[in-house]
Amino acid sequence: MLPFSRKTLLDWAGPSVFQDAEHVYARGSVLRSSFEDGLISGEVQAGGRSIETRGRVLKDGTVENLCPCRDNRERG
Repeated sequence: MLPFSRKTLLDWAGPSVFQDAEHVYARGSVLRSSFEDGLISGEVQAGGRSIETRGRVLKDGTVENLCPCRDNRERG
């Protein structure tokens, strides 16, 4: 069982980003995903290439975004 729920994901990402993520999943663009030792990681297909992404679940229940994508670098 994962230590977070759909509501937790919504709280972390916000409704707009969560909805975008649902669309990515529905399109079949999630190539892989995993959760191990507090690290959420995955790979998605975007714009003709694959992008690896990750986040670390912290002890206080928040998540540290470790995604190397441009959106994260520019907006956090």
